[in-house]
Amino acid sequence: MKYTKPEGNKDMRLKPKGTGYKVTRDDDSWFIEEHEEGNPQLSGEALVYGMRNNLYQPVLTPTLEQDKLQAVRRQMLIHGVPIGCEIEVEVTSDSALHNVNDRVKKFRYISALSNKRVRAFLREQALTNGWDSFRYKPLMHRKDDPSLRNPSSEFILAPTTPDFARKTGALHVFNDTNPEYRWVGHNSPNAGGHMHMPIGIFSSQQLVIYYKLIEFWGDARFAPGKNGEADKARRLIQMIGQRKLGRWATWVRLESVESYYEKIVTDNRRTINTSRNFFVQKTRHNTMEHRFPKGSYAADRWIMRMSFLNALYEWSYIIEQESYNDPTKFMLIYDINAFIAHVISQRTKWPELVTYIRNNFTPINMVTSKDRQVTVAEDMWAYADLFLNGIEPNHSVPQEPRPRATNQTSGY
Repeated sequence: MKYTKPEGNKDMRLKPKGTGYKVTRDDDSWFIEEHEEGNPQLSGEALVYGMRNNLYQPVLTPTLEQDKLQAVRRQMLIHGVPIGCEIEVEVTSDSALHNVNDRVKKFRYISALSNKRVRAFLREQALTNGWDSFRYKPLMHRKDDPSLRNPSSEFILAPTTPDFARKTGALHVFNDTNPEYRWVGHNSPNAGGHMHMPIGIFSSQQLVIYYKLIEFWGDARFAPGKNGEADKARRLIQMIGQRKLGRWATWVRLESVESYYEKIVTDNRRTINTSRNFFVQKTRHNTMEHRFPKGSYAADRWIMRMSFLNALYEWSYIIEQESYNDPTKFMLIYDINAFIAHVISQRTKWPELVTYIRNNFTPINMVTSKDRQVTVAEDMWAYADLFLNGIEPNHSVPQEPRPRATNQTSGY
């Protein structure tokens, strides 16, 4: 079935935002101010996206009009999806934080230093381009978390693409201060590392596919040896998140495509997986919170996980697009090796993720639970009936970029 672009030529792309500051402003006093007073919690209109070497307005609504969605999805595919990070950290017994009175100020130093590095990046870009000002809003703040052991803190990084995080060094402050602070991240029994993705950047079709991808990654396990037990093998999602699912990141099998059509299309995304502590859930802020990672102070690990969500977003888009011509492409959801091959083919875009996969993933047999509400084939044909046979006549397929599933071997 051929889809046509809606009439009209509205430019609905995300545009740069943020308060303008002169490049000549003294940053030392700026840093001291943020260190002494801290930053307010980032939310709502105070948020910005770090992407494309600048700060951009966020997507705050659960859905977007079709012409705007088309333009925004194109930006996400070209420049990356901004991922918001909740970084929970504790410290070891030999940390300098055990011997100070004002720990809050010591923790505020981390967020102030991260924001200073973002400003330095934006200022340098302005100077390179001959601009006399640059846009800025704080990208990181810290807050207390009663679920952690003291001394501890939670740091919130506003939605940022892997590329922007890599270029600015916003997450490398934890690596750089580790000799003094002695961070505990993924080795802590308590610290989590939640990641948020805006739900409004998905079409209805893509969102169904994305949830099914997440379900499969949480279900599929590395097949154990001949004397092993299948239900105790490591889940694929644990390879990325390094967190055992349960309690703070509960996994359950998702519903059928028909049920998701009802929640996503008919109910306008109001009733999607809002259960507390589900390992991926819709929040009241119109984001999907991914709860499967542990905390970490390692910048490369964070960028790897942010890249993983970007890869899933792109892969779900590819499956959506290729399903228009061949409904059986829905089954790419369950082809782990095809997904890995696509990731490897994008090594310059997601170098941390590619390195991690090469070091940890082996293309061996996998096992999944057989307790399904419907078969994957029934899900595939339901998807075709609901999304590919004219029920959504106003759908338009973005003409560019149009990445495709790679046919190359992964080469890891």
